[in-house]
Amino acid sequence: MFDVTEVQVSGNVKISSELIAGEVDSLKGQNIFLFDMDMLMGILSKQPYFSSIETKRTLPGKIEIDIVEKKAEIYYLKDGVAYLLERNSTLLEIGGNPLEGMTTLIDSTDIPALGERLYSEDSKKGIFLKEFRYLQERNISDTHIETIDLTDMARIRTYYKEIEIILGYDDSLKDKLNKAINIIEGGSLQEEKGYIDLSYPEKPVVFIEPMQDTEEEGNSEGTDTEAPAD
Repeated sequence: MFDVTEVQVSGNVKISSELIAGEVDSLKGQNIFLFDMDMLMGILSKQPYFSSIETKRTLPGKIEIDIVEKKAEIYYLKDGVAYLLERNSTLLEIGGNPLEGMTTLIDSTDIPALGERLYSEDSKKGIFLKEFRYLQERNISDTHIETIDLTDMARIRTYYKEIEIILGYDDSLKDKLNKAINIIEGGSLQEEKGYIDLSYPEKPVVFIEPMQDTEEEGNSEGTDTEAPAD
């Protein structure tokens, strides 16, 4: 009478209820009072997407599982394989597709095991990535900067369309991103190609490739200019 006959899953979005039910199918037929809840938690906790798990017995024979999932916010492409990570750089998925609004990460760091961090919690890269993601979310301008290159922490770079933004070291990130956005929008550079060097944000350098027409193609050269201070 009190054998487990049903496993009900709620709260899950990324991981299907069918997959979860399949993993815990062995519970069916066990006595609802006697089955090992720790074993169930052990099975479910192996899924890197799960942030928290709550279970409840409902008589006569139902097990209710309430899931809170982690959110994939970082898209990391390495050696042709895509990886999805949480903002703290925990690896959630291998081979996933990027979603709108994600941060695209460029780096050469080796891939950790599923559920492990790409960067340690107190590493410069880990701290910087979380800050960049936070500022990206809070950006209310029309200039969306979605890519961050952490290959060289002495020459951190990001991109807006065909404009490279050189941030230099990992200091004053908010001020540098604000200045980059102000330069792009103030100079109507949205469709231009070139770079903005903010290694020294008090004296930014802007280089925009010149427009070329049929007669002058191959003869024009770009120029470096110092942008006026905000």
